[in-house]
Amino acid sequence: MKTPRHYRRWSPADDKKLRLLWGAPIANVAVELGRTQRTVYWRARKLGLECGAPQGWEYLTAAAERTGYDTGQLRRILRAAGARPQRSISRPDVVAKRRFNAVDPLDVDDAVAKWCRQETVEEAAARSAISGDTLRRLLLAAGHVPPRSKRKRWRLDASVIDAVVAAYRARVSQLSVRQHAKRVGLDRTTLAKRLRAAGVLGEKQPGTKGLVRLPAEVVDRAIGRAA
Repeated sequence: MKTPRHYRRWSPADDKKLRLLWGAPIANVAVELGRTQRTVYWRARKLGLECGAPQGWEYLTAAAERTGYDTGQLRRILRAAGARPQRSISRPDVVAKRRFNAVDPLDVDDAVAKWCRQETVEEAAARSAISGDTLRRLLLAAGHVPPRSKRKRWRLDASVIDAVVAAYRARVSQLSVRQHAKRVGLDRTTLAKRLRAAGVLGEKQPGTKGLVRLPAEVVDRAIGRAA
């Protein structure tokens, strides 16, 4: 009569092979050893092999409770930061097929901190009082790449978005020479001469049609120096 797999004694050779295979999926280890998954698990525990979450790590559920997120949201946060939970070696259970995942607490903290520094384009647009379409165009022009998936929301560091918006507002706050001339009560030709004399405006090149925009404070200082 053949001895059932879970009744066979473990030999030193079996223990050595188990140590070598440990870390692979427990189902594969059980097949290699010709034993049940539960028997392999408990033998590994007896030999002192690492089971459950690796040393220094924590279960995903514990990390979610610690950071105040649900597990689904924390998974998305980790994925956005390029960190992925690892499946821990848990006790095989034929009744409840539950999978336990472990994460490095340092990866969790870094991912959460990065997530908190970021905001979606829609949130940033509302905060900056500009349209979402305008902000997207500005970000694209600045070289920022949106996510490939249309279902994934575009998130960026708030400091990056603020820099793009500040540059945009500084650009649109500048006026052309004609607009400055109207503002200061001079004709365009006279103002242009004064700006050139102050070194603010270069000589116009033949055939060029570029529109020059200048901040009001620069023009005001130039007029004062040239007067």
